[in-house]
Amino acid sequence: MGGKKIPGPRGTPVLGIIPELKRDRLRFVLNMAKEYGDLVKYHVLNIPFYQVNHPDAIQYVLQDNNKNYHKGFETMPTLETTLGKGLLTNEDAPWLRQRRLMSPVFHHRNIEAMGEMMTRRAIQLYETRWADAEQTGTPLNIAAEMMSLTLDIVSEALFSAKISDKAKIVGDAVTVLVHDATIRFDFPFYPPPHIPTPHNRAFRRAMRELDEIIYGIIAERRAHPNGHHDLVQLLLDARDPEANDAPGEAMMSSQQLRDELITLFLAGHETTANLLAWTFYALSQNREMETRVREEIEQVLNGRTPTANDLPKLSYTRQVLEETLRLYPPAWMLTRKNLADDELCGYNIPAHSFLAISPFAMHRNPAYWDEPETFDPERFSGERAKQYHRFVYFPFGGGPRLCIGKGFAQVEAQLILATLLQRCQLSLAQNARVQMEAMVTLRPKNGLWMKVS
Repeated sequence: MGGKKIPGPRGTPVLGIIPELKRDRLRFVLNMAKEYGDLVKYHVLNIPFYQVNHPDAIQYVLQDNNKNYHKGFETMPTLETTLGKGLLTNEDAPWLRQRRLMSPVFHHRNIEAMGEMMTRRAIQLYETRWADAEQTGTPLNIAAEMMSLTLDIVSEALFSAKISDKAKIVGDAVTVLVHDATIRFDFPFYPPPHIPTPHNRAFRRAMRELDEIIYGIIAERRAHPNGHHDLVQLLLDARDPEANDAPGEAMMSSQQLRDELITLFLAGHETTANLLAWTFYALSQNREMETRVREEIEQVLNGRTPTANDLPKLSYTRQVLEETLRLYPPAWMLTRKNLADDELCGYNIPAHSFLAISPFAMHRNPAYWDEPETFDPERFSGERAKQYHRFVYFPFGGGPRLCIGKGFAQVEAQLILATLLQRCQLSLAQNARVQMEAMVTLRPKNGLWMKVS
């Protein structure tokens, strides 16, 4: 079969499938899997893409033969402008060194130690904003509320109290950088950052402000290393056990630290915020399941604030989050680029081809899921959860490049959900329209307006 033509849509002579993508990206990737099967070929402009829709082939790309497949960020070059050579954008030996350095930082003991801070921030959000909205009946944009909450949490997790006086500057800068990635995802031919458009000027200003703050904190910590208990300090203290004995080779440079911190900032709040927003929406549409979550929370906690030690007992709460990640995976699309010729699903794939792997499409593929459009947390209970192929459900990616922040996100989401459900119920505001928007992440288009009760 190696020489056979790979099936796929013809598209238009110049634009390829761009018109279909612009109409509805999510419907497009679903239809490709449904109409053409395990491997689909289509063109974005003159660039061929291969959408992979079979779990064995996805496992081969992300895990078994991962060294032949780079991230393929040529499709979004400005991400590297923003993130530098952080874990998300780095490749090969430099990536492996950084991963080795950072993995101990994200040990579950370090993450669980931040549990009290996560619930404190959630309670603070409820008491300062949501309680008033409950009294006045004012709808809140829960997508924006979760974005604000997770930004506060990642700021404190990274920088302890050192950034509190600059929190608004950091928050505004991060918002601009996320917006930049979104614009360039939607408009691939938008002028590069050095062209002085209004947006590019705002982007460069945000980068300067964020770099000034982060480099300032790094310099201060290097000069006064004692008395700090946050992720910055853990990263500063990290040593590569396989490095040479030459001074400095075992630790991160200031540039590397900056790149990793920006990466954690951007990736560490947007994805979890979207997960939580979609979870509140899903529960508002499935009140019986929400009642079951509340009953579990009450039974396990008996009114007290949850801690990381409680999470194993909050199993149905975890299942609700896992099912939300199935239907609304924040990282809805992964891209790879193969370094050498290869074969997938019996077809030849030339070197330097772009591969599209969509968790969204796989998570809703009826070939692997019963009633895939139905919200059913029981899919992830007991023995039933073990029946799925590892690469039928992969909201955090897979293989060696599995998201390093997976544990942080899981603890954070479960603690926040339990803490807020103890205090209130969210319902869709009247005339609220809920629509998925597939940009850099999968988020609610125009927000998610809900009432607190």
